Amino acid sequence: MNDRQRNMMRLVMFFAAFALSAVFAGCGGERDVESLRLEIDEQPPLRFGVFPFLERGELEKALSPLMEYLAGRLGREVKINIVADYTDLERLVRQRRIDIGWFSPRSRQGGAQGVMIPICRPRTSAGSYHGVIIAKRDSGVCSLSDLASGSFAYVDRGSKSGFLYPNLLFAEQGIDPLRFFNGIHWAGNHEKCIQGVLDGRWTAAAVTSLVMRTGSASVPVADRLVVVATTAEILTDPIVFREGAAGLDIASISDLFLNIASEQAGRGVIASLSITLGINGFDRISEGDR
Repeated sequence: MNDRQRNMMRLVMFFAAFALSAVFAGCGGERDVESLRLEIDEQPPLRFGVFPFLERGELEKALSPLMEYLAGRLGREVKINIVADYTDLERLVRQRRIDIGWFSPRSRQGGAQGVMIPICRPRTSAGSYHGVIIAKRDSGVCSLSDLASGSFAYVDRGSKSGFLYPNLLFAEQGIDPLRFFNGIHWAGNHEKCIQGVLDGRWTAAAVTSLVMRTGSASVPVADRLVVVATTAEILTDPIVFREGAAGLDIASISDLFLNIASEQAGRGVIASLSITLGINGFDRISEGDR
C-alpha cells in the first residue's frame, strides 16, 4: 500500500468513525459514544496459569469464582490457563504468556524464578499437603516392599509431590528407584499418572494428596486407588505474579489476594474455594520464603 492509498484509508476511517459517533449520539447520546470508545480501548485479558493437580474440569470450575472476582476488581477479563505439563508451563513462562499463576517458581522451569515472583500463599485448613504413592486398589499392593520390580511413574522432575518428596521418602526407606523398580516413567502431570495406574500401565505412581481429598470430585477415582505411602508435609504452592504484567504492579495484585475477605464478594469467593480446594484465605509471603 502506497502513501496515497494509506491517506485515503485514514480518511475513510475518520468519516466512518464520525458517522458512527453521530448515530450513537442520536440513539443514546454521549454515554453510548463513550461505551463504544471503552469497547474499542478494552484492555487485554490477564492470563492465570496453573498446573493440573486435579482433573481439568474440576479445577477450572473450582477457580472460576476467583477469576471472576479478580476480573471485577481489575476491570479486565482474567482467563485461566491450565497447562498441559511442566514443559508447557516452562514455555509459557519463558514467552511471558502468564501474568498471574499458582505454582512454585523454584522448579525445573528455567527462567521462572525471577520472572514469576511469589506474592502470597493460599491458606488451607491443613496448612500443607503431601505427596502420595498410589496403586490400584485391587492390585494387592499394600506397602512399598510390594512395589519391588514393578513399574513406577513420576509426574515430572520439577514436581514436589510427584518427584522430589517421594524420592526423599524412598531415600529414607533405603530404596534406590533405579534399582528397585523394573521401569520408571514420566507422565507429565498428575492426571496422566493416575490414569496410567488405573489402566494398569504402571504398578504405582507418585502424585499429590489433593486427589484423595474428601469432598473432591475426584473421589470416585480415589475410591479405586490405595495410598501405599505418604511423604513429609509440603507447603502449598504460592500465587506468583509477573511484575509489570498488563501495566499492574505487585502491590496492587498482592493486596487483592490478602484483603479478599474484607468485603462480601471476596468472602463468597473464599467460601467457595474452601469447599472445592480447602482454601480459606491467602497469607503474605516473607522475603526468606521466596
